[in-house]
Amino acid sequence: MSSLQLPITDPDNFSFQACLSFLDRGYDDVELAVGEDYADTLLRGPKGLAYVRVRQEGKFVRVDILAGNTETENVAFVEQYVRDWWDLDRDLTAFIEIVKIDPSLWDLFTPFRGLRLMGMPHLLGALSWSIIGQQINLSFAFRLKKRLLETYGESLSSEDHRLYTYPEASRLAAIPIEDLRLLQFSQRKAEYLTGIARLVHEGTLGWEKLAKMDSHAERREELLKIRGVGEWTAQYVLMKSFKALEAIPYGDAGLHQAFKKILNRQENPSASELKEFLDDFHPWQAYVVFYLWRSLVSDKNA
Repeated sequence: MSSLQLPITDPDNFSFQACLSFLDRGYDDVELAVGEDYADTLLRGPKGLAYVRVRQEGKFVRVDILAGNTETENVAFVEQYVRDWWDLDRDLTAFIEIVKIDPSLWDLFTPFRGLRLMGMPHLLGALSWSIIGQQINLSFAFRLKKRLLETYGESLSSEDHRLYTYPEASRLAAIPIEDLRLLQFSQRKAEYLTGIARLVHEGTLGWEKLAKMDSHAERREELLKIRGVGEWTAQYVLMKSFKALEAIPYGDAGLHQAFKKILNRQENPSASELKEFLDDFHPWQAYVVFYLWRSLVSDKNA
């Protein structure tokens, strides 16, 4: 076993339990296992699989590689992944201060203060999950993800948990469409998934390539060129994989619902109304969106 202790930037505005609560949404997620004080996931590093456990120790996040490869390159990969996943290097002081100005938002957000914008650092995983979840409910989306990972992904066990990764790009790209249809993927989703995987495998699409672009707008335009990626998917992926604070999925139903709740209105907002509202919280728009989403789930769990 290999262990790391990662310092938490701004520990006063970090809540491990709020993050765990977000991760533990009650679905059968074979990519993640959540306990009372830990979260486990399976990562594919440069030297192979690593079964990772994350927990808090004071002002640090402890990361244990419980099984799999613990060579130096893999450990370094795991460290950076967890930092990005949990947004550990972010100082939220300015976010807290700007939200306090709006009493309705402050009251809404206080129950889960310290929640971090939990990311999806793996670009192909973020894109795949976005495609899987298009136009279906979350429960069915998790079922499709489970079938895909158990059938084509890699797995590793630790203690009583077996977790799975998304298939590598080369393998996902090679899956026959009819085989994905047997897992209940629609024709279009199957085509989108394999098409995106093919771009990643060929090197046409990649996190590093997008990161080198000059702006959020340029990255968004590049993603929108991909078949199956619309405005919502592009913005969601940039929010979760790149932690782009200006990423706003304007057409999101949950965002509309939360907005109506805040303003006590019945009709959906227009894109211009949402933009005007969120511009008041620049440069923290994505964090506001993420907290608004979480407020809806908190209502259901209350």
